[in-house]
Amino acid sequence: MTKEEYKQHNCPMCGFMVRAKTDEEILEHAKYHMAHSHGVIEVSPQMAKKIIEGIRLVTVYVP
Repeated sequence: MTKEEYKQHNCPMCGFMVRAKTDEEILEHAKYHMAHSHGVIEVSPQMAKKIIEGIRLVTVYVP
């Protein structure tokens, strides 16, 4: 197994977790999640900023 760095964001409303390589990927997954799980159709710039600020780096073991 090898170690890889990923970015991770957890939804503060329900705990949904997404991991991706870039902030942009995280933001796209978070927007989709918010629309389909919480009914938030439009993500404001302030909300997008909070999502990006909540991203942290994690180490993932991959085969």
